[in-house]
Amino acid sequence: TATHDSKRGEDARVRLAGSPRLQEIMLVARDVPASLGRTEPDPDLAVRLARAYFGLGPNGMLTALKLLNKLAWTKDLPPDLALEAELLRAEVLVTRGETNKAARILGDISSRITDPYRATVAQTAASLADRVSQQ
Repeated sequence: TATHDSKRGEDARVRLAGSPRLQEIMLVARDVPASLGRTEPDPDLAVRLARAYFGLGPNGMLTALKLLNKLAWTKDLPPDLALEAELLRAEVLVTRGETNKAARILGDISSRITDPYRATVAQTAASLADRVSQQ
């Protein structure tokens, strides 16, 4: 039922909001879409999964980037979710040393950032990208 699916989605959000381990993330990535008859997570879940994978450090970077790259090509994302996904993608790219790509993304999204926290994250990522590219 819709209520059960909503409850499952909320449970997944709560599980991903902390510091989940890889096994927990993989279970959410598999079980939540399957419970909805899908093979892929919806965009909101994909961003949450990407953030959780990113939180694992080097072991989760590539999976996070794959999820976020797929979202970058998804049409009709809600503007706030698209912005969150692109900012996280820039963070992942900076961490991986792909500073030129990160700087390009940050340049594209900087004028759309109105939230002070996101603006600080974007400024920090841009500063890091600049420092790393100068080394």
